[in-house]
Amino acid sequence: AFMLKSGIFLQPMTDKRALSLVEFVQLVDWSTPASWQVRTGLVGSLLDNMGRIVMEGQQVIQTIVKAYQLQHVEDGMFGDIEVRKSVKGHKRGLGVDVPHAPTKEDEEIYWTNVRFTEACTHSVRGMGFTCGMWDLLHIMSIGASMPHHRLYGYRCGYQSVTPTQFAETIKRFLQDYFSCDVCKWHFLDMYNNCGHEHCHRLKDELPELSGGDLDTQVARGRQVALWMWEVHNDVNVRLMREAAERQDRNVTEEERLSALFPTLAQCPDCWRNDERTLYDEDVVFDFLQAFYWPKQEQVYEKQFRTVMRRKLGEGNGTHGFVENWLIIVAPVALFAGFIIRKVLENRADHNRKKL
Repeated sequence: AFMLKSGIFLQPMTDKRALSLVEFVQLVDWSTPASWQVRTGLVGSLLDNMGRIVMEGQQVIQTIVKAYQLQHVEDGMFGDIEVRKSVKGHKRGLGVDVPHAPTKEDEEIYWTNVRFTEACTHSVRGMGFTCGMWDLLHIMSIGASMPHHRLYGYRCGYQSVTPTQFAETIKRFLQDYFSCDVCKWHFLDMYNNCGHEHCHRLKDELPELSGGDLDTQVARGRQVALWMWEVHNDVNVRLMREAAERQDRNVTEEERLSALFPTLAQCPDCWRNDERTLYDEDVVFDFLQAFYWPKQEQVYEKQFRTVMRRKLGEGNGTHGFVENWLIIVAPVALFAGFIIRKVLENRADHNRKKL
């Protein structure tokens, strides 16, 4: 929310930046937990109003984000305790305050969300932006590793559903919108030099269409989340090393190990050697999913895999299941591309007239 309200228009909205914004919002749509309800809320509003956002500027996006924040005061989606205090005991929605005594479930959801947010903000409003961005990237990479999320994005006609395009979309968005120049430079340097072998590990095709049994497809899809985790750990180690260099000394092995996530205490089975240079992919992914992903979403994932296994057992496979959607998706994708192109062309014409 902070980046949307404050960071999108720090630089002029060029056609390139507009496209990277559209692609990132689409990525948020298909890769975030369904229980967040951003598909029908914030993301839906952003996509529906993208033309106005590009043409009219920051005020439009601030209005959309503020309206969404007010709708989620009671569930603590943004961890904003002070805002909630002013409307406690009321359920807010669609511009109408309806008296509502919070239920026990309301309180559990609220404090879970607050604790998650405060892990980055430490109760200081406006703090924890970089930490929050990393959390979002991990959550999205886990969602991008799940077959039913990829198929949802595919059905919507989005271009970012393959592992390669997921990484490319993240790279373009950080390049155009991330306000930490040093952080951005390091990320782009890593990415452009095939950091952590992403150019070989992440394929530009849906795992569901790449052949092999379901377990192989799942393993291929999980590389997105594991790659993002490796990148984050590498950043932590680099920051630890730079801190030691500022003290004119070398980083110790104990310090390097302390920078790696998870710790041995958190996940003793994640690591395969004492140096923590080798890890078990399945155990690490399961840990990341349990750490970042809502528990109710894991139930949906298990149900989806059961259905897919049944389909494969019946000889139907996933190819037909996915490719049948192509008949529907292709016209939608072409129409969406046409609309975005027209918006950008109209904006360019508008700017030329102003000159």
